[in-house]
Amino acid sequence: MIEKNQIDIRLLEEKASSFHLISGEGVTGVDLELNIYFSYMDSKTSSKLDDQRALTDLLAWIKNNQNEMLETNHSYILFLSSYSWMFYVQLLKNTGHYIILGPIQELPGTEKTQHLIRLCSWLFQSNDTFSMPQPTTYAIPYESELPASPDVSLLQIYYEQEFIHFPLEKGMYLKAKMLAGDIKAIQDFFDSYKNIQSELVYDHIELAKGDLVRSTKNHFIALCAVASTIAMEAGTDDEYARTIADKYILQVENMHSRVEIIKLIREVFLKFTAIINEYSNPNYSALVKSTIQYMNTHFFEKITLNEVATKLEKNPSYISDKVNKETGQSFNANLNQIRIKESKQLLTQTQKSVHDIAIAVGFEYQNYFAKVFKKIVGVTPVQYRNKRSIGVEVPEASSMKSK
Repeated sequence: MIEKNQIDIRLLEEKASSFHLISGEGVTGVDLELNIYFSYMDSKTSSKLDDQRALTDLLAWIKNNQNEMLETNHSYILFLSSYSWMFYVQLLKNTGHYIILGPIQELPGTEKTQHLIRLCSWLFQSNDTFSMPQPTTYAIPYESELPASPDVSLLQIYYEQEFIHFPLEKGMYLKAKMLAGDIKAIQDFFDSYKNIQSELVYDHIELAKGDLVRSTKNHFIALCAVASTIAMEAGTDDEYARTIADKYILQVENMHSRVEIIKLIREVFLKFTAIINEYSNPNYSALVKSTIQYMNTHFFEKITLNEVATKLEKNPSYISDKVNKETGQSFNANLNQIRIKESKQLLTQTQKSVHDIAIAVGFEYQNYFAKVFKKIVGVTPVQYRNKRSIGVEVPEASSMKSK
């Protein structure tokens, strides 16, 4: 016979597993005696000494303030450690457990932090009305003095040397075509650009003295920042855009040829242009762009048309009609497309169960997830995973329409 408390722990562990899978952040379950029942932590993160100290400090704080937390209506705190890590702690009064999210190296109030806390609140306190908690803050030390910042002379730039940076008009053209989602124009730009090596990666501006490959890598990193910023300006989720940039930067660090790096620059701008198209189709109205963007950043939550309408301060029927007309699909069909696209990544890049992935991408039931997946992709989630594992491409049975 399984006791109720055991069932609660299993359910919490299942949800924590899914949350860790979709967010990449650590999740720990602790009882009122501060015993850890389960912990999903990134191995690289959890091994750091500062993280261990921060978690120890957090548990000590909970121990000293537990009675106050139990007596009040506040069921959550934000904990900022002196090691610049943040934890989100949620007390589940009905089960007698704490859920600890973190450590997160982010400041409270940022979009990422709010996004993670909203998701955590939905998973573990779905019946509660959620509001942003007030943080309990520990002092964060600062360095005493910063080194002197470099300066330049405008007179020297304009009268004693030639212009050496990427021409402004070409940069503005590139940005305009990216914002328009014009992939063909970006392709043509790079394919026909004769001076790309000398102008785009600045042969004459060394960012690593005596090491041209390192200098080119440093210029590449700067260009990644430019491309991701343009994507964020166009409405792409900022964490998504920056993570893509990070992955390219990690990729370029393993390269040893300037030719390879220059080729990768082309791919970066094409990738971010494609992302802009996905997140903010230039042919959509501002309302539909906002609706699609909200879906892309909240698809793992229990979102509804009425909720989105409330957020955007529009009539649900009006949003529904606009989405149908401009995308060719209903609100729910668009949402399912986004969820299934994310689930395909998880099926091929992780070994997590279909059930965990279904929860992680926002489906409450595995059977319904499998039904929607097969309708869109043409095969079941398990069949898709098996086919992709042996390198077989699986064409979509249906796909999002874009004008």
